[in-house]
Amino acid sequence: MRPLQTLAQCLDLRDVWQERFAHRPSPAVVPEGPSSRRGPTGGLYGAEGTPEPLFRPEKPPLLISPIPSVRKFLSSLKEIMTAVQNPACKSFCYRRLRYLEEKFTLHTMFNSSAELQETRDNHHRDFYNVRKVDTHVHHAACMNQKQLLNFIRRKYDEEGDTIVHVLPTGGAAQTLKDVFSSMGLDAYAASVDCLGVHALGSCFQRFDLFNQKYNPFGQRTLRDVFLKTDNHLRGRFLAELTREVIKDLEDRRYQHMEWRISIYGSHTEEWSRLAAWVVDNKLTSVRVRWLIQVPRLYYVYRTRGGVRSFGHLLENVFGPLFEAASNPEKHPKIFTFLQQVVGWDSVDDESHVSKYTMEGGDLPPPELWTSSDNPPYSYWGYYMYANIRALNRLLYIQGVRPLAFRPHCGEAGSVSHLATMFLLAKGINHGILLKKSPVLQYLFYLQQIGIAMSPLSNNALFLEVAKNPLNLFFKIGLNVSLSTDDPLMFHFTDEPLLEEYSLAAHHWKLTPVDLCELARNSVLQSGYEDEYKAHWLGPQFRLPGKRGNCMRQSNVSDIRLQYREDTLRDELCYMHDVLALRLAFPEGATLAEAAVAASSSNAVSANLAATGDGDGTTTQLKTLFPGALVKSSHAGFQKRRASGTGRQDCRYPVNIHVNIHAPAAAAASQTPADSQKLTARALLSSWGTTATAIGPHPKCVEAAATTLS
Repeated sequence: MRPLQTLAQCLDLRDVWQERFAHRPSPAVVPEGPSSRRGPTGGLYGAEGTPEPLFRPEKPPLLISPIPSVRKFLSSLKEIMTAVQNPACKSFCYRRLRYLEEKFTLHTMFNSSAELQETRDNHHRDFYNVRKVDTHVHHAACMNQKQLLNFIRRKYDEEGDTIVHVLPTGGAAQTLKDVFSSMGLDAYAASVDCLGVHALGSCFQRFDLFNQKYNPFGQRTLRDVFLKTDNHLRGRFLAELTREVIKDLEDRRYQHMEWRISIYGSHTEEWSRLAAWVVDNKLTSVRVRWLIQVPRLYYVYRTRGGVRSFGHLLENVFGPLFEAASNPEKHPKIFTFLQQVVGWDSVDDESHVSKYTMEGGDLPPPELWTSSDNPPYSYWGYYMYANIRALNRLLYIQGVRPLAFRPHCGEAGSVSHLATMFLLAKGINHGILLKKSPVLQYLFYLQQIGIAMSPLSNNALFLEVAKNPLNLFFKIGLNVSLSTDDPLMFHFTDEPLLEEYSLAAHHWKLTPVDLCELARNSVLQSGYEDEYKAHWLGPQFRLPGKRGNCMRQSNVSDIRLQYREDTLRDELCYMHDVLALRLAFPEGATLAEAAVAASSSNAVSANLAATGDGDGTTTQLKTLFPGALVKSSHAGFQKRRASGTGRQDCRYPVNIHVNIHAPAAAAASQTPADSQKLTARALLSSWGTTATAIGPHPKCVEAAATTLS
């Protein structure tokens, strides 16, 4: 029972750190519905034009929980890591995860044909025309190699005489042709191989080399010209390339992207320039939402003298947003851009080991962190979380949806990164190291924390496809989706997201139902407004199981989603029942109180005749009564289809013999036999004469205990 108590405490800790806001319509969505492209003030805006931002100040809610302190965070993180390293917890979680994996295998063995038939009967909908959101893709690498090369060639031909760069020494201006000439390059003769941006085969376990792949032809100057928003052209080339990618998305119709774009924290003007770049170039579309990624590069800017302290960097990142949220009329472009931003990301090489750890809590506060050494991952995580949470309250007051924290986590480095983001994050990207921690893997499953996985990215950098745990996580029931990460570096075609799905389907033999479930997960994990999710998945998409599913939109079998709901609920109920020392039967079930007599000086016995899941009942009895001898025998077998669900439900009578060892302690006024009789009676009665339903298919357990001498 102690491992379950520890896990329950971990679940309670996460609830403390996750702040929830009441849902209300977003100003970024027009009232008429998601299909509209333009609308009134504050409506969704596209490439055709940008309306004025909607300012909707409201009174702050009266009850706002305070942001937990850093000491509270350290205490919570220590508790999580204690559970992660606890041998009993690891053994318990490992067994439950293996059980869930095999349970899914049995489910597909008996129900896959019925699932496929349901999808075949769902006319005019298949994998190709269900909504798919690429929830993890970096904007600077959102195009494919051929698209970037063609764009460079076209600009070289059309704007070769345009001044695109100014030399840092001397201030001499260079045209695009001058830049290529100075590097000894010929844009016409260049090929994809010369472009040199693909990471496959050259960057495995070398993140330092991977960062250099962002330089076309290996030249940083060309990266500044074509892939930066803040340059001599004010990002015009990148804006044009971005519009081409958006146009491709609009032609595909059923694919959407959440682009990461960087705010470094090196100076306070970054936000105004980035917002102006997005708004002025009309880079908004129903196909795209934005996340702000903050690279963990404090040590770089501190060494260069760009920031005084870590607190100064945080001020550069969040200060302009607090100002814009407090006075949106003074910063209309920032406020307008915020209506298209859905979250935050924290990025860098996780395998880089920090000089410091969070152990002991003796690290200085951000304003006193003046060392040129980078803070540890957990330090970055907490102070980003604290600022995001404070900012979300201001945004909520102004009518803007709060922003989620969805960082890179678990790609490499320490398992403590995953423990940190179990507390702080709404979802994570990568998460492949969960395979090495059964406790965190089980906790992520119970909380259904979103994980955007990128097998092709991992294959090039950290983990071969054959070892990728995506299929394992999917079988267990973790909330996983597929994403591309960097199409420029990892993919070959003009549909990188379909490359990910194709790889998964071929390598792990996924069915159309599996693929559509992954696509549905991507929509649920995304930061798209609820109005869009309702249009894409059904109006009740927030409800679990088949109640929240609309097959006409999602093409996911009701049988599959009901299995997911039942399995998760069974795990939670199992924890609850063991912790409460009772067996929860379905609604309306009764268990007659038995006249239990002592058969010996140290044990009592009883027979239970039940109808239902005998194996499950036996397992729970063994858990409730440690040391008891529990045996079950099945008398007959009947299979029926539960009405309206298309799901197979097994029902059979079961005879269960229980030999319960009573506690040794007895009241002074009672004989040992009386004490054992009362204890056994109390244990049987504690199961309850009625119980709350824990499943959509009541099994009508009727049990009676009879005395055995």
